[in-house]
Amino acid sequence: MRRRRLAAELRRLRLAASKTLDDAAEHLECSATKVSRIESGHVGARIQDVRDLVELYAVTGPEREALLDLVRQARRKGWWHAYADMISDSFQTLIGMEDEATTIWTYENHLIPGLLQIPGYSRALMTTRPDTPLDLIERGLRLRATRQSVLTREHGPQLSAVIDEAALRRGAGGPQVMDEQYEHLIVMTNSPTVTVQVLPLAAGAHPGGSFPFVILGFADPADPRVAYAELLTAEFYLDRAEDVGRYLAEFDYLRGTALTPADSLTLIRHLQQECRSG
Repeated sequence: MRRRRLAAELRRLRLAASKTLDDAAEHLECSATKVSRIESGHVGARIQDVRDLVELYAVTGPEREALLDLVRQARRKGWWHAYADMISDSFQTLIGMEDEATTIWTYENHLIPGLLQIPGYSRALMTTRPDTPLDLIERGLRLRATRQSVLTREHGPQLSAVIDEAALRRGAGGPQVMDEQYEHLIVMTNSPTVTVQVLPLAAGAHPGGSFPFVILGFADPADPRVAYAELLTAEFYLDRAEDVGRYLAEFDYLRGTALTPADSLTLIRHLQQECRSG
């Protein structure tokens, strides 16, 4: 998030100084593409690069020092960097955004959302490939548990999850694991910061619900909402107002079509009873 704030501020300062990307690139002795990637937040900025840019943009005094301090903050590594060898850069970005988000809206149609999975369910998913090393699975479980702690910390985000009924019925790890997973969802719905709604099979097919996505919101008005979608071989972040707006509209539709939280809780309890009765 700090990198995104820095990127937006550098772009604002360049435009205020009536400088082009080529002007900035010439001053840094680099390509305009590099400057563009810094301004979009796709790559981090070195502190020397920012010193050179603020000189070009004639930024001085407290504003200059605040910007340089933001660079130092943006370059600090979060706890998730300890797992950088096993997760993609994009997924690291998602975890970092979750860590600073005030609202997390998620839709899942195949699996229980990662933030709501119990260890047994997660383990069952991670062991679907028999060649996965045991130590990698254990690290993955620790990563997930630490990631989930964002929901129980003081001033944590508000989570709103819409889960397709098919995902709830699709077992992972056997009846005992699913029994515990249903129980965990029931407990989590009692949290004032967690809302779970089930999209019932009776709602029928709907074109927008064919893939999962997450929308993250932040406290600072300078930080726009971000939509995240994950495919088999790629992950996408969208922060243009038009793109995020379409995801917001889709989530509103899904939330409106889903069962109420109370009716969703009733269905989850029903599925738990089915699981226990075999």
